[in-house]
Amino acid sequence: MKVKVIPVLEDNYMYLVIEELTREAVAVDVAVPKRLLEIVGREGVSLTAVLTTHHHWDHARGNPELARLRPGLAVLGADERIFSLTRRLAHGEELRFGAIHVRCLLTPGHTAGHMSYFLWEDDCPDPPALFSGDALSVAGCGSCLEGSAQQMYQSLAELGTLPPETVSGPGP
Repeated sequence: MKVKVIPVLEDNYMYLVIEELTREAVAVDVAVPKRLLEIVGREGVSLTAVLTTHHHWDHARGNPELARLRPGLAVLGADERIFSLTRRLAHGEELRFGAIHVRCLLTPGHTAGHMSYFLWEDDCPDPPALFSGDALSVAGCGSCLEGSAQQMYQSLAELGTLPPETVSGPGP
């Protein structure tokens, strides 16, 4: 499993997760779709889905343009306010993209419908990855815009149960 960290805007990231055997890829929090598609082309991968952590513009604003440029692309997340959402995900739901497993973890606090994504491959030497949007940030946890401190605490406690070798991809 290869993860491309893509800095966007002034202080944010989007990610491209590549299953190296099948060359299938999943994007996380698409803010600048044309930049993402340049990297998809350069990597020679097939983009099959977008995982969106929450509905805020700096994490989801690229979804409509990307969906227009890639008809049939799955745009996934927990909150119906996510732009161009094709399917809502539930807490604990597990997805597969090639050999990549995705466990969906509802992590409210920053927003009510905030979802974090835990990704891993069986029998892979690479550590698992967590894409936490604004549940975590470089400076700590995200702000509680729609949730309570108690919800944020519970979300952080849930994320704290992940394996210690997990590599985290937070928001700003």
